[in-house]
Amino acid sequence: MKNPTIQVSFSKSKNIEIYFGNNERIKFPNKTLAKAFQFKLKRLIKDNIISLSNLESQIYNCYRENYLYFPSITGRKILNNIQAFDNKIDFVFKEYSQGNGGFVFHSLDHLFTFINNSIDLMTEYAQKYKSFALKNQMYALTNLVEMLEKDFHLKKLDLELCYAPKRKLKVIKLKTALNA
Repeated sequence: MKNPTIQVSFSKSKNIEIYFGNNERIKFPNKTLAKAFQFKLKRLIKDNIISLSNLESQIYNCYRENYLYFPSITGRKILNNIQAFDNKIDFVFKEYSQGNGGFVFHSLDHLFTFINNSIDLMTEYAQKYKSFALKNQMYALTNLVEMLEKDFHLKKLDLELCYAPKRKLKVIKLKTALNA
């Protein structure tokens, strides 16, 4: 199975960093924490790619089932989004220079966009031509995509918070606070 490339890099000031978005990075105090974060981030990306690929196959199946009914412009737009998805998914696994994580997450955002565009086009057709079965399928897929996207962003944020550098807080001893 293909693996996304998330690199642990060393900055000029000898900080250990991982890039994971547009100018977003986390600094780590040691390489062990960086590797743990890298592993969990790769796992999160792979899980979402698998889910997105399954959703895209369902969308393509709906497209083929209704291909003869779509107006030519709508059919071309849906097919363009499907092909764009297929082309963009390769960018998740390509290797670039330092800061590869930015490209990975940018590509993932595009994948969600292509899926949403395809669903919106089919939903628009289903509403206009009163295709209730297709409309219900698209409604279910819309809910799945929304849940997947929210879950992805929440898990990404959770990872960021778990591995973010700890803030130093002043500890107040209980006896001193009670006596004062």
